[in-house]
Amino acid sequence: MTIKAFNAAGPCFPSVHYLLPSLERLSEVVSLIDGNYYFVIHSPRQSGKTTYLNLLAKKINSKGVYYALYCSLELLDGIYDDYKSMKRLIYILNSALRSSGIPILKEKAYKYDNLPGMNDESSMVQIFLNTLCLDLDKELVVFFDEADCLSYEAPLITFLQQIRWLITSV
Repeated sequence: MTIKAFNAAGPCFPSVHYLLPSLERLSEVVSLIDGNYYFVIHSPRQSGKTTYLNLLAKKINSKGVYYALYCSLELLDGIYDDYKSMKRLIYILNSALRSSGIPILKEKAYKYDNLPGMNDESSMVQIFLNTLCLDLDKELVVFFDEADCLSYEAPLITFLQQIRWLITSV
């Protein structure tokens, strides 16, 4: 028998931590995904955002309608340079693909690193995700957690411009 504990040091896991039922608290998010909307989950520290996004990605993947990918942007904290931050973001996306547990996503890791345009920080994330999505048999839902790590003006704007282009090209 596993003894559960309280956790305030990162993502919670239902089998070992006490937690409120995350998926039920934010059930309307699934309808946003179904409607092809993007959204922001904003709430205080230690309120369950990361736990929720991880559980939601697993739930979506288990249903088989979409592929879901969880990406923490914590590794981008402190990077002021556009090129370096977008290159690191590609690394984060590749790592998420590789560790997704979904065979078709795992096989796509590092496949798109040498595409034309992948050396231009203003389009590399857009090219990477667009090419990946065209290569999949289902739509891809990407959860970017810890986006506040992109708080420096240039990398944040570069990232948002590329994501906005992807969303409007659907």
